[in-house]
Amino acid sequence: MTRLKFLLADQDRRRSAALADALARFRGVTIAETAAELAGPAESGRQIVLAADEPGAIQRIAERLKETGIRAKIIAYAENASSHQMVKAMSAGAADYLQWPCDPAEIIAAADAATAGVTG
Repeated sequence: MTRLKFLLADQDRRRSAALADALARFRGVTIAETAAELAGPAESGRQIVLAADEPGAIQRIAERLKETGIRAKIIAYAENASSHQMVKAMSAGAADYLQWPCDPAEIIAAADAATAGVTG
């Protein structure tokens, strides 16, 4: 199976750094520093934008991915998200939605499900 590449989209730098550290410990996972890295050699690989669901963020990310032709799945997360917030994110393009805090293994499982059948 191809490597999972994550781009973290989170304004909370501490949470983003903790996520990067936790995810990097999993074999077969790399962390992209920029969207340009997602558009690199593995552009058809298993790529995930892990995004904090802040107002309008999921829709902006989905639009940007479409504009640039980057084929990445979005997994959104938020603390105490309402069902309305989750539905709105999924409608905007998120492949999955997780409640924060979430276990890194849960994130990997969601990424595996979102990218099932994708090869690099």
